[in-house]
Amino acid sequence: MRRAVIALWTGALVSTLLAIGTGRTLDDYMHAALVEDGHVLTLYDFFGAERVAELRHAGPFLAWWADDDLSMRFFRPLSSLLLTVDHRLLDGGGLLSHLHGLVWYVALLYVVWRVLSETIGAQAARFGTPLYALSSWHAVPLAFTAARHVHVTAVFALLALLHFCRAVRQRRLIQSSGGFTSSLLAALWLTLGLLAGESAILAVPLAFGWAAGAGGVHSAFKLGAPMLGVATLYGIGYAWAGYGTTASGMYLSPTEVQFYLDLPARWLALSADLFGGVPNDLTLFGLRPLQVAWGSVAVVALAVVLHWVNQTRESRVAPVVGLVWGACVALIPASGAMPGGRALVIPGVAAAALFGHVAQRLVHRPAPETPQRAVHHTMSRPMQTRWIALWVVVFSIGLHPVIRLIIPMDFARLGKEVVTWSRELSAKCAGRVVLGLGMLEASAVYPPVVMRAHGLPTVRAMHLLSMSSQLHELVRLSNDVYELTVGGDFFANPWSRVSRNRPLDAGTVVELDGLRVSVLQTEPQTRLRFHLHAGTPVCWTTSTPQGPALMQVSEQPLSWVPGE
Repeated sequence: MRRAVIALWTGALVSTLLAIGTGRTLDDYMHAALVEDGHVLTLYDFFGAERVAELRHAGPFLAWWADDDLSMRFFRPLSSLLLTVDHRLLDGGGLLSHLHGLVWYVALLYVVWRVLSETIGAQAARFGTPLYALSSWHAVPLAFTAARHVHVTAVFALLALLHFCRAVRQRRLIQSSGGFTSSLLAALWLTLGLLAGESAILAVPLAFGWAAGAGGVHSAFKLGAPMLGVATLYGIGYAWAGYGTTASGMYLSPTEVQFYLDLPARWLALSADLFGGVPNDLTLFGLRPLQVAWGSVAVVALAVVLHWVNQTRESRVAPVVGLVWGACVALIPASGAMPGGRALVIPGVAAAALFGHVAQRLVHRPAPETPQRAVHHTMSRPMQTRWIALWVVVFSIGLHPVIRLIIPMDFARLGKEVVTWSRELSAKCAGRVVLGLGMLEASAVYPPVVMRAHGLPTVRAMHLLSMSSQLHELVRLSNDVYELTVGGDFFANPWSRVSRNRPLDAGTVVELDGLRVSVLQTEPQTRLRFHLHAGTPVCWTTSTPQGPALMQVSEQPLSWVPGE
């Protein structure tokens, strides 16, 4: 076991060092511009529906197909304040900012170790903690400074869980009078967590699941009243102030029907990550069907293992099982977040508890009590040990180390690519309207703020006309009129769904800076018409195997597949 633990910590250390060397990338530039404009506590409060037309007009932050009802407003004042500190006192996404993020990651691991020691014991926590540390859930928050709020939120949310678990234990030891102070501390930590990010709410079902397993449902509600009160008041205030998302195909709200239609697939995909070792980040690469299938396998395997664990009737088993059930409930609201493993940073403590408990039990299994049980154990233990050990390796570790290495490298690549691309656009397209056809890169929306950050001459406007990876055909009808036909699904690129949760409507006309977009046809292919405003100087761009690039548009029809 010691060798396995050392290997896990080594993997976590190597991938962490790789992540903190990512450098400034993507949203770091956007946040820098917001801080420069005077924002301090509202860096994640992006826009409401009343600003869609304005942001869509100039692009590229919102594409022309953005829904009129689109809203993306997140209440994260504490995390926003910490980012402001980065941009004003540190290097705004550089090495110092990543070291700042590393401090929160280390703090999170310490809190997780404390939670696991409280819930499954110190011996099991020695295995569960490095499993948690190596998970791919931490790749984005470590590599991407703008996503640090995930770790900041988790530190406070899991401190709330820790004090709540202590409250349950104290109530069991001192009967009716115990645990009240710890219960109030749990509510206080939860409040701080909610000021850092919405995901802190996921600690509530974890706490109730743990308490139900340890002391019964009545005890759970009695001790959890302060936390439940904080969560309820927060939810009411959050909705009243208009926070959350609407009309997005990537972020889903429980107030919309689409959330419930997508819930089964999203829940299984998250389960494939939490209990199956297949990172949810792969959703953005089009692997959702595989994740849903593997999620079903993971849930069945989880049920089998929980049944095996329950047979021991140890004092710690019921609370751990309750914690796992709480995590399964927490995956319901987590399903509304953008697909990615970072939604599992808080529920992940339940998976770490289960895998840690099982691993510790494999190594320190108690001796049989009777001759009959001795025969049973002698015959079954080697087979059970091998099977359960395989389950821990495949379903807990799985592909996490691979994704943990890939994501930082991809963010580093995007960070360098967006600067190079922005310099090229500044040199060749300053003052022009940039039109992107089949732009697949996440960096497609960032050049204007990157140019601003580097003091470069900027473009007049930048519009993404499509992000699909399907066949494109562009025809010039006159000097200022073009038609674009996109085969297959216009929203084939998952990122294109961020700003719309329903199909395009034929007959839609959208006025943008420099041109008008008209939707002529949506089935079986999408056909668009672009009317450039007279005298508008433009630059045409697309995606190539080497990344974004300028393209020449002549009198002859063009046909190409972006990225090929």
